[in-house]
Amino acid sequence: MALLFDGTDDRVESVSMAGVPTAYPFTACVVMRGNASAAYRGLVQAGHGGAGVRVWALELTGGDVLELSDNVTDSVVSVGAVPEAAWVFVACAASSATVRRFFCHNYETRTVVFDETPAGTVTLEAGQTGDSLKIGTFETSGGSFTDFFTGRIEWVAVYDV
Repeated sequence: MALLFDGTDDRVESVSMAGVPTAYPFTACVVMRGNASAAYRGLVQAGHGGAGVRVWALELTGGDVLELSDNVTDSVVSVGAVPEAAWVFVACAASSATVRRFFCHNYETRTVVFDETPAGTVTLEAGQTGDSLKIGTFETSGGSFTDFFTGRIEWVAVYDV
């Protein structure tokens, strides 16, 4: 069953970070159907923004561009736009600060939207454990929740490979 996120305050938050990777390598995957939005929207975030321990975040920018961001320098690596109002599988497999692969598959048209390995560096802060895994939002450095996702999220998976 897909969870419906209203874009104003809905989120899922784990009680702990047990088993969630906080260093490279890691892979984060989401099956979702997003609604059009001009705002940033958090998909999945490890750790939190308070006290500088957001480990990593996978989110959509205002133009539905998939991006991975870190906590150290707020460095960001982005790729192509994710289709609006369509069921898609998005993933980011990151093996190091400079090697990652973004993938998007549109279930409805049965096509690969993008399969890219963009240049850039996303440095994760060493030794951070964070406090929880968030789905459907983004927690800022001030510890407040923002960038709420609008649409449905069916499935989320995070792996340490």
